[in-house]
Amino acid sequence: MQLSNFYDGVPATRALLPPPLGEGGGGGRSGLLFPYVAYTPAGPHPRLPPAGEGVTAAPSLMAFAASALAMALLAGCGSTPPYHPPALNLPAQYKEAAQAADQGLWRPAQPGDAAATAQWWTLFGDPHLNRLQQQAAAGNPGIAQAVARLRAAQAALAGSRAARLPTLGASAGATRARSGGGGSAASGPITSTSDQLGLNASWELDLWGRLSGAVDASSAAAQASGADLAAARLSLQAQLVQAYFALRTAEAQYKRIQAPLRGAVLGPGQGCQPGQ
Repeated sequence: MQLSNFYDGVPATRALLPPPLGEGGGGGRSGLLFPYVAYTPAGPHPRLPPAGEGVTAAPSLMAFAASALAMALLAGCGSTPPYHPPALNLPAQYKEAAQAADQGLWRPAQPGDAAATAQWWTLFGDPHLNRLQQQAAAGNPGIAQAVARLRAAQAALAGSRAARLPTLGASAGATRARSGGGGSAASGPITSTSDQLGLNASWELDLWGRLSGAVDASSAAAQASGADLAAARLSLQAQLVQAYFALRTAEAQYKRIQAPLRGAVLGPGQGCQPGQ
């Protein structure tokens, strides 16, 4: 049952609903002594302003999404700027260098020939040391590992540079089929041959700087590997020279100590003669 009524000046509809089970005058299931009334407004509430008056419209979700997408695309268009090392204001020489040079204590170094400095141990004029340096360079595992890393870095650099070049491809094929004569015994079998030839080309434009950045990174890695190899060789050479001259020094000290001892044991005039 529904009745029409006014709620705060607004037409409404009320419905007489039966009470829940267990409630009522006698506690049974029957009887509508206390009906429940539900009000449902049939029109707009008078306290709310009409549409378009005093209400600010929310921004459109589609417009916001389009703006965010445009900003993301514009941010992706920027390429990585080239790296420029910071400038360092270093003095031309130490403050003690001028005073030491005036006193004749120090002498400024003068770089020599690069080919001569590459084999700096040859300046000592020792053929045994030269032979040991050649053996150490040929059989040292650390040097071999550094050389392999340098080759891998150079191969990676070549691959990064190749990605900026066009790619060409070609394909070819042939198909041969043999079928019956189409139901006619006089026609005999039919043989058909088809040949295919295809060419393709592709080229990736470096619009966002990805390829150039990969080339720069590979070039820096190759330079670092080359510096590691040079450092490993110099360390090995220096260790060998130090060990060699330490051995020669110990031998010279041994000979110098051994001569007086022999003279004291054998007596005067019975020591080791030159050439013995």
